[in-house]
Amino acid sequence: MREMLSCRHCKRAVLIGERITPADVVELVHHLAECTPDESFDSILVEESLWHFRRVAIEAEEGTKRDARMPAAR
Repeated sequence: MREMLSCRHCKRAVLIGERITPADVVELVHHLAECTPDESFDSILVEESLWHFRRVAIEAEEGTKRDARMPAAR
């Protein structure tokens, strides 16, 4: 399942993907450094960096459950 990570500080979508890779974590920490320059993120742990992001599951492209319940247009 794909997920979208959005920044809790600026509310922007920062990452969309199946799983979070080490390269993604570097990108997320870089975003935090730009978004909140008053805080230091030099020695932040992965778990601590992820706290700054909201994770939301993205539904598959086949459609939503609501679409499946709706009768076809005639």
